[in-house]
Amino acid sequence: MKFVYKQNWAEQKTIKEQLSFIENIEEFPSLPSVVLPLLSKLNDPYVSVKEIEKLINMDPGLVSYILKLTNSLLFGLLEEVYSMARAIILIGMSNLRSLVTSYSIRVLCNTITHSDIQEYIWNHSLTTAVFSKVISERIYGVKKNASTYVFGLLHDVGKIVLYIHNPQNFQDALIRAIGKNMDFVSSEKQIFGFSHIEAGYLMIEKLRFSKQMKDVVLHHHNPEFSAKGDNNSWIVSLANDLAHNLYDNKAISMDKYLEKFKISDEALVDLIRVGQYQVEQYRSLL
Repeated sequence: MKFVYKQNWAEQKTIKEQLSFIENIEEFPSLPSVVLPLLSKLNDPYVSVKEIEKLINMDPGLVSYILKLTNSLLFGLLEEVYSMARAIILIGMSNLRSLVTSYSIRVLCNTITHSDIQEYIWNHSLTTAVFSKVISERIYGVKKNASTYVFGLLHDVGKIVLYIHNPQNFQDALIRAIGKNMDFVSSEKQIFGFSHIEAGYLMIEKLRFSKQMKDVVLHHHNPEFSAKGDNNSWIVSLANDLAHNLYDNKAISMDKYLEKFKISDEALVDLIRVGQYQVEQYRSLL
């Protein structure tokens, strides 16, 4: 299993042993029980609206969340919707998958007791998700691409896993990264012996998410090591770096993305403008 690049098998095995705590997690920490079966059903092209409605209605918080957003400016519907079945039909299964994932990540972030860290992880995950969607639309012309939005939301799920596993170590890694002006992955490795990349990959694997999702989690810091044709990792990596540059005052070079996507500086600036506008829209609603 390829966790960290340019690393020998003995080191990989050690990391996996250190991450054995993930195997003892019966469920994704604090993930609403209805979410996994619901996401599984949403991947079934033959699933009925009635089946989906039945699962959603098992979680009152999710019902409220979906109806609130269905009736928001996010979808621009001309009628107010009160029926879950009607909401499912109007927004579609792909958009519904995005809403269910957003709800899940928000609930998970709420388990983080440190309010600043909670908001940071949520805002960064949401920003990366929105920029992933915008990049997919602007560069590849894929309209309303819910998959890249979901990939962006889950790319840093390993940070939530690490915080829940050991809050103090996570805070120490964050303080070290800021105080020594080092990247967070290196700081995590110094404190934990591994990073959120490995933790996220194993958790996504344990929950049987798609290979595409696992690849994004594994490669969102190193898309150049992703498989040929894996544009999702490049999209989320660019979205992740844009989120850091724009909202965390970092200065990550965009050169490799300009070369990869064959876009001009002007096109990137325009993409950023659209992305920032949509981020503010999503933050106000979610």
